[in-house]
Amino acid sequence: MNSPLLQASGLRKHFDQGDNRIDALQGIDLCLEAGAMVAITGHSGSGKSTLLNIIGTLETPDAGELVLWGNPVRWSNRSADVRQREQLREQGLGFIFQNFNLNPALTALENVSLPLLLGNDSRRQREQKAAAMLERVGLGERLHHRPGQLSGGQQQRVAVARALVRQPRLLLADEPTANLDSQSTSLLLELLAQLNRDLGTAMLFSSHDERLLATVPRQYHLQDGRIQTCHQPETSA
Repeated sequence: MNSPLLQASGLRKHFDQGDNRIDALQGIDLCLEAGAMVAITGHSGSGKSTLLNIIGTLETPDAGELVLWGNPVRWSNRSADVRQREQLREQGLGFIFQNFNLNPALTALENVSLPLLLGNDSRRQREQKAAAMLERVGLGERLHHRPGQLSGGQQQRVAVARALVRQPRLLLADEPTANLDSQSTSLLLELLAQLNRDLGTAMLFSSHDERLLATVPRQYHLQDGRIQTCHQPETSA
């Protein structure tokens, strides 16, 4: 039996705000298989973004364990452990943010090429891979446009291409439709479903957008730092 892509056990995280203690996560257990599409739902402040940040090794939990593709994540600030987390991100994680986080001074091609600087590809190879991914997301004619010359939906597709250009095992998407209109949202959701099928990339979303949730097979509802329910929508015949 294959081991899970992601295994989280007992994740806890709190924040101090003045004299108040905010328990963002209170013992989260989560398992994700290769190729799965899963959403974390919940109201603003329920801990969704914190959970994704920990899974992405961008934040450190107070307690608990996280295993990514068979590797227990080491959370200390020792240089070897910091490097291990960097390598895990490089090897298998892609990120999509609700605000796109594109460099406004760079073209779409240059933005998508950025993650490839971590590898050993030549500039020509990086540009070829970036162009191929932009073509896949429907922006083959926008390679040399800067973000300010693109619509919100097009900018989010550039962000998707950037997240997937290194062919990660797991895509983490934090409220990916939050700043998109209905048409752009529909196009993005169709694209993500197609990429999940074609590339086999596992996808973990945080969202309370009903349009997105209607397309995701498995959903966990997060409330007060705890997973309350698991919902698997019925598929129409």
